[in-house]
Amino acid sequence: MTTTAIRLRTLIGDHCDAPASGITPATCFADLPGWSSLAALRLFTALEESFGISLDLRCYLAITTVAELTEVVTTELGDRPMIVDLTLPFGTRFPTHPANKPAEVEVTESHADAGCLARRWHLDEHSGTHVDAPIHFTAGGKPMDEIPAAHLMLPAAVLDVRSSSPHLRERSVTAAHIRAWEAEHGPLPGRCALLALTGWTAAMIDEFGQPTPAYDRDPCWPGFTPEAITLLREHRPQVIAIGIDAPSLDSTTAEDAGSPAHQQWLGGDRYGIENLHGLQQLPPIGATITVGALRLQGGSGAPARVLAILPATTTRIPEEDER
Repeated sequence: MTTTAIRLRTLIGDHCDAPASGITPATCFADLPGWSSLAALRLFTALEESFGISLDLRCYLAITTVAELTEVVTTELGDRPMIVDLTLPFGTRFPTHPANKPAEVEVTESHADAGCLARRWHLDEHSGTHVDAPIHFTAGGKPMDEIPAAHLMLPAAVLDVRSSSPHLRERSVTAAHIRAWEAEHGPLPGRCALLALTGWTAAMIDEFGQPTPAYDRDPCWPGFTPEAITLLREHRPQVIAIGIDAPSLDSTTAEDAGSPAHQQWLGGDRYGIENLHGLQQLPPIGATITVGALRLQGGSGAPARVLAILPATTTRIPEEDER
């Protein structure tokens, strides 16, 4: 299934109170449980915003099946690349790492008093979706402002480990996972980012950047195992960055043992990206990520807006319920 098709399926499910897994090309909109004229108009607006396209409302309202809508959207997109946001929304209720304090924000100017809005944030460098700079665990490593710009736009290899365990905390990336990925997709690309899809942020943080009930029950997370880091550092020098959809490169257990993934990986030009989100929308290979991190002088890390760019026809990773 193409990236266009899966994004359409997700949008339709969100606006029609239907599970995305049950929506197929043959699905008729009139048969969906939440379909109504209001749902149709909301979906129309969401399609234009999500895909950055302009649709003819009369033609849109004449569409009856998902297949017809997919064809219209694909035609409108043409050869334009698709943009996928891999960044979690961030606010004062974002579930912070235990080492950090909750963020605070204050209004310094308001529309009522000053004719404009300005706010002052108080937050740690390692807040929300963010970068770990080489200096974070390595004295003498590069700080945020010295990471080469060329290293902030990289081909992405997405490693899906969701099927490795039914328990989120046990889905850490191993050397065997990396070798299995290479056996299926070939060598890791030159000068790339290896991104681990565990499913943690999807289960633990909602669309508003707030913790879900699952987070309250068991907030422990997976990470990169020491043997995975050793393989990458010693035998895969083309990997510039590693990232994960979890709060840390190290699992909760590994952090208690001294954070070996951080200790071994960070240094030189190598950096990490934590709290990614939406990696399931990317293919195993073929996307390019841009890491829009603040260029903080001497920074050990910085919040980042991470975007992925990929062709509209690219095949993405299947959802957990499809495998």
